[in-house]
Amino acid sequence: MKKPIKYVLKDILVANPPSTTAESTKLEDTGRGDTICLDMQFGRLFLSDEKAVRENCAAFNEEYQRMCRAVDEDPAGEYYDVLNYNDLYQMQGLKWNTVAGDDYGWPSAKDWRVHSIDFEYEWITSGPLVEKYRRKIFGFYPREYCKPELCYREVS
Repeated sequence: MKKPIKYVLKDILVANPPSTTAESTKLEDTGRGDTICLDMQFGRLFLSDEKAVRENCAAFNEEYQRMCRAVDEDPAGEYYDVLNYNDLYQMQGLKWNTVAGDDYGWPSAKDWRVHSIDFEYEWITSGPLVEKYRRKIFGFYPREYCKPELCYREVS
């Protein structure tokens, strides 16, 4: 049985910022602030503020806990769902999805779930991204997530 893995790209991403593809360099404005925020897992940059990011990550974890309770309460044991990165991005107020966003996430199935979706936060004060934008960047990343094969969602 496979379990969620701990995976952090923070140090790699800070040293080697996102490529120059349109998707990775687009700085989407959520309308929630003017702080540059960075998802340190996939390198997505957007404008928001620290408080909004933290609140949205907490709300995301609450939604995950609600999904897990629904699985536990299902007498037939057939209910199953996944919160993925694109769900997190939408909760942060971002309008466009990423290709990898549907492949990585957090399943609610008992055998694969994590206890809680906890996030780490860090102000990035040096490196290529800070030099590029000439200001510090608020970074965040989940402590755990699942490999794509665990988070596959069938399309009906």
